[in-house]
Amino acid sequence: MDSITATSAYDSNRLGLVANGYHPLPIGPGSKKPMVIVNGEYRDMVAWQDPSRRVIETSQPGAGLGVRTGRQRDGTYLIAIDLDDDAVAIAAMDLLPFAVAKIGRRGNTIFLQSDKPIRSRNFLVNGAMKAQILSDGRQTVIPPSIHPDTKRPYSWET
Repeated sequence: MDSITATSAYDSNRLGLVANGYHPLPIGPGSKKPMVIVNGEYRDMVAWQDPSRRVIETSQPGAGLGVRTGRQRDGTYLIAIDLDDDAVAIAAMDLLPFAVAKIGRRGNTIFLQSDKPIRSRNFLVNGAMKAQILSDGRQTVIPPSIHPDTKRPYSWET
């Protein structure tokens, strides 16, 4: 049993993500960046992209919750696809076999698992971001974290 007092989205949800094979990340308060408390204040997390990096087990008061995408401990890959354009989102959601999606400030993020690596990449149309594939070396903020711009919680759409 975890002896950490649940004081943040990270503290409350870390163990569930680990139990399901995912790598949780503490997200600095008011940001979308992996951060950790060092000497009483939040600092950028070092080497959070490394698949062999241990999960932070200490309490992270005020932290949001993120998940590292790409290769997971069990050898599978967690892929997040940010869909910032409504037409692209509708098409992708009809075509891709996803189990869960989140919504933040705009658009959706759908989550897929793969047995094979899928590289991270951006899809731009006339200079505007339409979609991003988040895999190795990337992360995404997940519910119940508070979005830094809207000050509202991210939510699961499915």
